Amino acid sequence: MAAKLKADAALVLGNYDDLASRAKKLRLPFEHINWNDRVKAEGRALQLLEQNEIDFVVLARFMKILSPNFVWRYKNKIINIHPSLLPSFPGPQAYRQAYESGVKIVGVTAHFVSMRLDEGPIIAQGAFHTQPGMDLKEIVALGQKLEADVLVQAVKLYLGKRLDVYWGVVKEV
Repeated sequence: MAAKLKADAALVLGNYDDLASRAKKLRLPFEHINWNDRVKAEGRALQLLEQNEIDFVVLARFMKILSPNFVWRYKNKIINIHPSLLPSFPGPQAYRQAYESGVKIVGVTAHFVSMRLDEGPIIAQGAFHTQPGMDLKEIVALGQKLEADVLVQAVKLYLGKRLDVYWGVVKEV
């Protein structure tokens, strides 16, 4: 990621151990946090973020709800990627919901995390047209590739300090 972005990744936090090897290859510190106890997990995450002087947080494949206490400490500094064109299909089964609804355009949304699930200010979106006969597995595969591209786009916008949030809407400045 550092090769594409003008930022120094400082820490990888994971609620699964499977990112440890990838972080090690990138020479990044990795911390596994069991998220079964949210209060304890968030306390540990906040402690690590402070110790490592983290400026902003990028969530990817993180399907947990952050408390208002956590979000408030990083207001408009936590970027999430969601597998739908928000505000449609919030929550964890967005691709399935889109597939079952028969939508013709499927997309992804990078947004700032807010106190309300998948309702934060939208930074960037991307979409693709479904083709007749596409199954859910194909849609998910296309969507996940697009998620990576849109997330990088959103982080670049953030790092370029070209974003301002005004009345809940992101404006490029």
